[in-house]
Amino acid sequence: MTRMLSNRCRHSFCCLFDEKARSAAVLEKEGIVLHYALVFLVVALIAGVLGVTGVAAVATNIAYVLFVVALVLFVVHLITGRRTIAP
Repeated sequence: MTRMLSNRCRHSFCCLFDEKARSAAVLEKEGIVLHYALVFLVVALIAGVLGVTGVAAVATNIAYVLFVVALVLFVVHLITGRRTIAP
């Protein structure tokens, strides 16, 4: 049920009140950001091999920024994520 709920209201207001949906959305964002960071890193490597240093430099900077954003999202998720109360 929770998985269906998180898929159903991925970008709506009800995700603010569902802890599991919110943490799933953060993990999904981290995955997307890391994916694009790797894509730009590959673009930078290919451009560097081909000798297009301007494109390689820009793609490397974009990959670095996206990687830092993913790390920040991960740390925020660790701090505010799965909190359990001991019985």
